[in-house]
Amino acid sequence: MTQTPILRLFGTLQVEIDERVIGPGDFDGLKPKRLLELLLLSEGRPVTKERLADLLWPDHPPRNVGATIETYVSVLRRTLGRDWGRRLVRTEAEAYRFDTSLVTLDVHRFTELLDRARRLDRRQARSLLEDALALVRGDLLEDEPYADWLVEPRQRYTSAVRDARLAAGEAALADGDVDTALQHAERILGGDPLEERANRLAMLSHYLDGNRHAALDVYDRCRSALVEELGVDPSDATEDLHRAILQDRSAGELVAEHTGEASAARAATGASVLRGRSMRILLVEDDPADARLIQEALRTGSVTMEVEHVRDGAAALGRLREQEDHPDLVLLDVGLPGRSGLEVLGELKEDPRLRRVPVVMLTSSAAEADVARSYDLHANSYLTKPVDLADFAGIVRALEAFWPLTARPAASDPEASPP
Repeated sequence: MTQTPILRLFGTLQVEIDERVIGPGDFDGLKPKRLLELLLLSEGRPVTKERLADLLWPDHPPRNVGATIETYVSVLRRTLGRDWGRRLVRTEAEAYRFDTSLVTLDVHRFTELLDRARRLDRRQARSLLEDALALVRGDLLEDEPYADWLVEPRQRYTSAVRDARLAAGEAALADGDVDTALQHAERILGGDPLEERANRLAMLSHYLDGNRHAALDVYDRCRSALVEELGVDPSDATEDLHRAILQDRSAGELVAEHTGEASAARAATGASVLRGRSMRILLVEDDPADARLIQEALRTGSVTMEVEHVRDGAAALGRLREQEDHPDLVLLDVGLPGRSGLEVLGELKEDPRLRRVPVVMLTSSAAEADVARSYDLHANSYLTKPVDLADFAGIVRALEAFWPLTARPAASDPEASPP
């Protein structure tokens, strides 16, 4: 056992251990394979037998579920090898844990490379981003397309891969590597033609390559998709780029404005404008205990957050429609009394005055149908509620990072621009 086992979750599950390659069909059954996947996705934390039972048998658990899980653990350990199986799959009090510190896990390596890239200059970051993207063989555990327990982690990694491709493409464009920049843009647009940042990357790539006609074609397709799917026009940033291309502005100048240090300067400017302001959040949550937990968690961030809490969809829509000063973000539960969260989201996105208000679904439901419907209705993100305060830290950090990208200066700000 001298070589560190390698486990891959991007694409189909693959384990390289003791000079063997174990694939999805080598686990002596579907349940031992899913047991391994559930333990890996817990990121080194123990998973109780009760939780494993709920995930492995959501409808009809076996009569002696505890003994059945123990049997599957034995099968899994045997598949991994007698020595490695015992070291990796640890028995806890009424729970099991996979010791991820003893293996190389592609999703952990991917996240580590992205974290390092954020702290480096553009050229060094580009290399790390490309290394991270080279690990992505496909969607997370793509041979499990219908597993409810995979919906949230799969969406999280899909978003991270998209953001990494955008960053890598913009870095390539800033280096004059048009082909690589365009490849990244097209990979994103193949899955989401409404992604405006990827559309702008493709427009700039074509324009820098001297193909003005192709750049304008990208804009036309982007605008048509947004109008047909969402009933909205492209954002100001996309319209500004289109106008600049029509005016035959310098391609190098446009690239400098839209990528690299110019992007950092814009982000810094946005943060400067927002400094001293509170982030205004409308929390739509009917459970008083969950509402208290969420509000307590939001107070732990580095940004001051002013939270207005309403308990149902009708109150949320009334609040949004009656006031001109919209919140910076709506946190919306799915299971609400009266109108469901999905119905509220649909009405909000159909209202021309409200459709650009960012909405994050924050709910206990991990049902694939709810996630898919939320994104069909153009939610900005879908997050499953953590069960305790500590697990909210990642969500709070994500909201803080999200705010400067969407917030407008306050109307009273002397530097505020007109809407």
